[in-house]
Amino acid sequence: MPQDRNDLNGLRVQLPGQAAIYLMDKGKKRHIPNPQVYNELFKSWDGVVQEQLMSGLRLGVPQSLVLDDMDDDTAVAFGGALTRLACNGAEIVDVSFKELAQLPEINAGGGIAALEAYALHKDLLESHGEQFDQRVRKRILTAKNIGSDEAGFLHSKRQELRMISDQLMAKVNIFIFPTTPRVASAVSELDNDEDYGRINLLALRNTFVGNFLNKCAISIPIHEPGNAPVGLILMAPLGADEMLFSVAAAVEKVVSSKAP
Repeated sequence: MPQDRNDLNGLRVQLPGQAAIYLMDKGKKRHIPNPQVYNELFKSWDGVVQEQLMSGLRLGVPQSLVLDDMDDDTAVAFGGALTRLACNGAEIVDVSFKELAQLPEINAGGGIAALEAYALHKDLLESHGEQFDQRVRKRILTAKNIGSDEAGFLHSKRQELRMISDQLMAKVNIFIFPTTPRVASAVSELDNDEDYGRINLLALRNTFVGNFLNKCAISIPIHEPGNAPVGLILMAPLGADEMLFSVAAAVEKVVSSKAP
């Protein structure tokens, strides 16, 4: 955060991911050293400003996979969110993460999720398969023929991409991208099993990225009132939940449809 911010004078501010609270006075941050001093100065802990107007925040946008196949509603909402964040001082960084494009192929046979689900539900699938949701059953059964070599490959690729993502995320505060590339489909579009499978995989694609890379993430709304819901994923390194929530609270105030 820049030191000279006279527009924030009188506010109590907190930087994303930090516990320290400052009083803005004559454009400078004045550190409040401990809770006892804070309680002597203020009657309540309410009203501490979290977002710091995005100054100094580096937001990475992966350029592979997660931006593919966006419909117009999602593209407009996502573009508008990036513009608001940039106008409020955030640095938007395009991140080259070409390895993400491998995910559809890596998971073509069901992937780790199906593999683990099949191991857990195998006996029930054999004895009470008709009681499962048949679309869910079909997805789990895709892992039935995954051998030990393929399972080892899946876990190896996951570790490889996790390491690459850790290196890339070290250069920014968080990754951001659309929660789903398209707004929700009409129920009638899901009647056919083949269409359902295609649409369902596309809807799950971007959220799956965080699961596969073992990251923490949160989604916040960025659509205008009256429009179909569109979400923005904020993804942070494993264990950085506190920082993620702080940044998300700040970002939401900027990209919300109620923001100025």
